Amino acid sequence: MHNNNGIDMEGNWFAKDSSSHVDINHKNNIKKFEKESIKMTKKATKMIKTIASVIMAMALLFTMAAPVAFAARPTGNDYGSANNPLQAAITKKLVLSKDTIIPSEQTFNFSIVKKSWNGSTSGTQYTNMPLLGNGGAASVVINSSKTKITDSYNITIINESSDLINNKTWPDIGEYRYIVTEIPHIPYTAGTLYNEKYIFSKAVYELVVYVLADTDGSFYVSAVTSEIITGDDGEAATGKGDPTPHGKGDKTGEYDFSDLAFTNKYIKTNGGGFTPTESVLSISKKVDGYGSTTQPFNFNISVNTPHFTVEPGTKYIAYIIDSQGNVVKSNTTNPFVNTTTGAIEFTPGTFKWDEKTNDYILTPGTALDVKLTHGQRLSFINLPVGAEYYVKESATPEYTPSCIVTEIGVVGYNSGENTELVIPKKVIQESTVGSDSLKNSADFTNKYKDVSNMGVIVDNLPYITMIAMVLIALAAYVAFKSYKGAKNNIN
Repeated sequence: MHNNNGIDMEGNWFAKDSSSHVDINHKNNIKKFEKESIKMTKKATKMIKTIASVIMAMALLFTMAAPVAFAARPTGNDYGSANNPLQAAITKKLVLSKDTIIPSEQTFNFSIVKKSWNGSTSGTQYTNMPLLGNGGAASVVINSSKTKITDSYNITIINESSDLINNKTWPDIGEYRYIVTEIPHIPYTAGTLYNEKYIFSKAVYELVVYVLADTDGSFYVSAVTSEIITGDDGEAATGKGDPTPHGKGDKTGEYDFSDLAFTNKYIKTNGGGFTPTESVLSISKKVDGYGSTTQPFNFNISVNTPHFTVEPGTKYIAYIIDSQGNVVKSNTTNPFVNTTTGAIEFTPGTFKWDEKTNDYILTPGTALDVKLTHGQRLSFINLPVGAEYYVKESATPEYTPSCIVTEIGVVGYNSGENTELVIPKKVIQESTVGSDSLKNSADFTNKYKDVSNMGVIVDNLPYITMIAMVLIALAAYVAFKSYKGAKNNIN
């Protein structure tokens, strides 16, 4: 009879199923292992859920604290409390050329619009988000008494709004986001010529307010940060800042002010009529001596904007004015003249601040070769105060150039015959149009070699005179010797 029993490897007796040869005890061990595995899986699942909860809580805490940590704040009390909630303010900067007189007092206005509560744009908390500032608006006053920072080129006037976020009713704890923008309000139209013009900031910020609950159930501002979305020039931007008002922590200098900052530019142009003959810069030509009054003289001229970012497509306009005060509209000599208006458009070099070099970077404009004859002048009508100009007169045979430049004071420049005359960079000063003592001008004079009525070049007359005297003396000497010889022969 076939034996269906057996002994396992540990010496235990076991029975075998003759049909399937499956170990019955091994089946029992598998069932036991499965039960233990299920039990361990449940414990592991519970542990994973616990760890996940802790991670989520830490993530939420980090999310609440991260904006403060990355707000680039100085040392000091960065977090608010129920007894000392944080504040937030808007900083206004007005930049103008240092050669410009500070304008009259102006009030700049801002809009503060709610965006979300904890990322939601609906629900009770979102609906009940408080209006910041004065009913969702704020303003900043700029005048000559406010803080001023001066560099080599510009003056920056700085002031700050009052607090935007205190004494507000917060409906719940959480993250409150608001969009902050400036509202252009002074009636200066971009691209239109005016005596004064403001270039308004196009910056867009998100003001982020973090609210916590006190032990009594009331709510207070625990942290606040600003996130820039669009820069002053309208270009996309990123970065976080500290919008708390000046005097916070260890801030010093310009950093005493909120990083929620909007920078405007103020441009002043002398005069205001912007007519062709009303020059804010005049470059004139005169010929002295016997030179031609119809010969054109070549001037290479280029201009730059003031040292701050201006509106794209900025053009400076000039006209050629003749000795009778008329606009020259012919383009025969100067092909870029508009034959309808007589206008000449100059594309200026432009400046932009570079954070890496900590200086302004110039993008060159287009220099024009303008030809002027005796009695003509080039009249710029809208070069603003702080703009730069360069002039070079090309060398002309038999002419000696000189120039008198008037800005603050008078400076003379001279060159040799048949030599170019280069006028170094000049800056437009604020002045009164028509005032001889405060005008901006470069008056060129070309002197031709003087010629006498006999056709003798007067510049050579001293040498001719000396030669003539020598010849006369020599003739006298020869005559005397001849006379003396003849007298001796008679005797």
